Amino acid sequence: MEHTRRLFVGINIPSPVIKILRKKEQQLERAYPALPVRWTPMENLHITVSFLGYVDTVQLPRIIDALTHAVAPHEPFDILFDRLVIGPSENQPKMIWLVASEPVEALGNLKTDIERVVAPLHPSFNAYTPHVTLGRIAQKRWRALDEKPLIDEKTALTVAVESVTLFESTIDNGKRVFVPLASCELRGDSLERSSQDHDVT
Repeated sequence: MEHTRRLFVGINIPSPVIKILRKKEQQLERAYPALPVRWTPMENLHITVSFLGYVDTVQLPRIIDALTHAVAPHEPFDILFDRLVIGPSENQPKMIWLVASEPVEALGNLKTDIERVVAPLHPSFNAYTPHVTLGRIAQKRWRALDEKPLIDEKTALTVAVESVTLFESTIDNGKRVFVPLASCELRGDSLERSSQDHDVT
């Protein structure tokens, strides 16, 4: 797949929020010392909006142009994250998530407009829960625990959304890294919405 890239659209986490999340991780480590989790590197923290999958490199300019037109009419908004939980559910303990319990209408509308132009590349039919993956649970060690920790803690962290970023997910020196390729601003301007119908098939 030397001519393809593994892409997704996401929202960056501001540095002040990342520092708070690091403290939250340290608190979880102290509260649940047996928790078998591999924490996400701070530089990789983000909110995934849409996963595109492997995309031919020649399509990049069209994808960036389509995303720019899709998100520009949207006003900036905030997401309130209010819980730290095991995700995607207690029955599927794969990750530690920071989640927004309440639906965020502005985010849902943004995701819909984005997927109107990128969905032909990699359709997604799963229910969407806004979240930040703080860490991944080691499954073998989790199953070996005599008592499984029940993590469901209240918190209150606000992330201001002023842009979305097209990321490439790649491996560098054996580590997963997310490389930003383009940032598309939410300007709330009068850019023609009809351009959102120009998908990148």
